[in-house]
Amino acid sequence: ADQTIRIPVAGQAGIPADATGVVLNVTAVDTRGFGYLTVWPSGASAPDSSNVNYAGAGTVPNLVMVGLGPDGSISLRNSVGRSHVLVDVAGYVR
Repeated sequence: ADQTIRIPVAGQAGIPADATGVVLNVTAVDTRGFGYLTVWPSGASAPDSSNVNYAGAGTVPNLVMVGLGPDGSISLRNSVGRSHVLVDVAGYVR
C-alpha cells in the first residue's frame, strides 16, 4: 500500500530503446480492501486519476496507454489498498 515503483520498459523484452509510449495490460491481483493503481511516465508528477480500481478480494485488469519517461520507464503506484501487480506490454509507440 502507498508504494511507488519504477519499471524500465524501453529496451526490455523486445521493446525498442527509442519507444516513446506503451500499451499495457495492468492487473491488480490478490487485492485486499479498496484501492487503486496509477501509472504515469517516470520523472513526471503522478496524475490525480487512477488506471485500475479495485474493491475487496479479487483480480482486476485494465488496458492502459502511457508515455515513457526520459529514462524509458514508467512509474506505478498502489494507493491505500494491498495488491500484487502484473504489467504486460501489449504494444509500443515510437
